[in-house]
Amino acid sequence: MTAFGMLLRAQRRRVLLGLLAEAPTYESSQYVLYHALEGTHLETSSSAIALELAWLAERGLATLDQLAGATVARVTQRGLDVAKGLILIDGVARPDPGA
Repeated sequence: MTAFGMLLRAQRRRVLLGLLAEAPTYESSQYVLYHALEGTHLETSSSAIALELAWLAERGLATLDQLAGATVARVTQRGLDVAKGLILIDGVARPDPGA
C-alpha cells in the first residue's frame, strides 16, 4: 500500500471512531457509518468499512455485534480516548488541534 493509501486509512479510522463517539449510544450500524462517509474524501466501499471496523475491534477500540443481520459497532473507552487524542495508536490518525 502506498503512503497516501495508509494516510487515508488512518484518517478513515479516526473519523469512524469520532462518529461512534458522537453517537448517542456510542454505537452505529456499518450501513450508517458507510453513508456518513459518502461525499467526503474518505468515502470507500462497504466491504472496506467492514475491514476498518474489524481492524478497530482487533485493537480493542470498538466492539462488533450482529443485530438482525446488520453489523453494529460500539466504541470502547480506549477507542474514545483515541478519538480524543489522549492515546496514540499506529494506524489511526491523531485528531487535529481543537477538534
